[in-house]
Amino acid sequence: TYFVKFFLEKLLNLVENYIQMFKNTSCTPTPFASTKIELAQNTTVTITEKESATILNKIEEELLKSNPNLKKKEAHFYSRHREIGKSYSIADYKKFSRCVYETARTSMDHLAELGYYEKIQIKNKFVYKTIER
Repeated sequence: TYFVKFFLEKLLNLVENYIQMFKNTSCTPTPFASTKIELAQNTTVTITEKESATILNKIEEELLKSNPNLKKKEAHFYSRHREIGKSYSIADYKKFSRCVYETARTSMDHLAELGYYEKIQIKNKFVYKTIER
């Protein structure tokens, strides 16, 4: 039981550090099948897709707490689409959120107004480039 308690404390600490890193840097957390994370020297833990989703959901909750103007689906999209230098389209939001074009456009414009993306026109369409925060 001591090992289980030690393991759970380390895992909780890891999640808290991940959330802090997400807040303070421009890192992009993305869903992943499994990743090995070093807890101590020569000790690794594999995080499953389900555990990864839990971490991303905690990050999403933190986004919603830090900005009450953010809608839940917008936070869900942004928490998974924030790689610096990448551009995302209205079609990306539409596909990810399974919504109609007008809703996707409104949401992406709202994210741009809140300072999460920069709206850029390329020929006859708009793209949204992630802004370093």
